[in-house]
Amino acid sequence: FPYTTLFRSGQIWREERVKRILLRVSGVAQRNCILANTCNPNVKVEVWPRYKSDLKVMEDNRVSFYVGFTMKGPVAFDIK
Repeated sequence: FPYTTLFRSGQIWREERVKRILLRVSGVAQRNCILANTCNPNVKVEVWPRYKSDLKVMEDNRVSFYVGFTMKGPVAFDIK
């Protein structure tokens, strides 16, 4: 199945069909997680990166990502 290969390589997030269907979420990168913005400015949701190496905290720690869900909770994909 070609989408499995695209998902594993990370290329799936560059597909136009995926970009049209999914919405990028914004948030703030912390040490080990991301605090995702919600429609209520006083409420943030903790989201874990799919791979810890994806969480590169720079001076400007604002990030955007796609949210996925696992049995352990929400997961961030394609962190930028």
